Amino acid sequence: MKPLRALLAAALLATLPAAAAERLPPPDIQAPVYATRVDSTIEIGPDGSVVGYEPITELKDPLASRVRAIAEGFRFEPVLVDGKPVIARTRMRMHLVAEPVGDGDLQLKVEHVGFPEGEGEASPVADRFARGIAKRTPIKYPEEALYMGLSGRVMVAFRFGPDGKVLEAIPRESALYGVKGREASLAKALAIFERAAVQAVRRWTIDVQVPDGAVPRPEDLTASINIEYLIERHPQPRPGLWLHESRSRERPLPWLDPMLAGNLPDMADVDDGIHFGAAPARFRLLTPIGGIAL
Repeated sequence: MKPLRALLAAALLATLPAAAAERLPPPDIQAPVYATRVDSTIEIGPDGSVVGYEPITELKDPLASRVRAIAEGFRFEPVLVDGKPVIARTRMRMHLVAEPVGDGDLQLKVEHVGFPEGEGEASPVADRFARGIAKRTPIKYPEEALYMGLSGRVMVAFRFGPDGKVLEAIPRESALYGVKGREASLAKALAIFERAAVQAVRRWTIDVQVPDGAVPRPEDLTASINIEYLIERHPQPRPGLWLHESRSRERPLPWLDPMLAGNLPDMADVDDGIHFGAAPARFRLLTPIGGIAL
């Protein structure tokens, strides 16, 4: 977003009436950051070490070399097949952030590491019940946000019943792109996107097939999906592109134990499509992330 357009949007945010998001409480806002994601393919050896690294996202040195060194130093729980450790291959996504420190300086960190393909492979129980979306109502761009020229993303987590009807839906995480402003105003703008996303998902129907004698648990009938709201003139979020993000804090899911909810993918781990289930990821990183400095 160009500086002038950002200033105009921020001014409009400041005047946004509270009633615009009154049906959904405004989210708690994290400190804004510049963020991107870096995709690669890795091979994990039988001992849990990284034995192969192939970058997918193009980066320039010295960042490319630093990312490679960090990835090659990761340690995993060995991947087992029939109880025996094997060499396993997966796509890995590193989330990078640039946080303000001092007088105008930025510190680069690894914020999170995800495994989009591994997450999907780790839901065999959910696959027994959920086949996909049977009925999807159109997702409309909220007029209030369109008027202000805002773009953002919402990850909606939801629970559906054996009949496929959506029973509960929560905006688990959300992000606003390229706009700076007061925390309260940013929260109101994010709530507009969140409300629109939740209202759309609540009208969906999931294709569910429950085998005879099976009793699905809440985690089996849980799904999450990213919904993007993008203005054409804004940059399309993609790996390697740094964007200023004002993000919400993660919301709890009332129908899931917090430990199980922690198995759901991060908002930036999910590409197009829907993720079913809340099973542990197949690829389990042992190396503490904790904001590894780049």
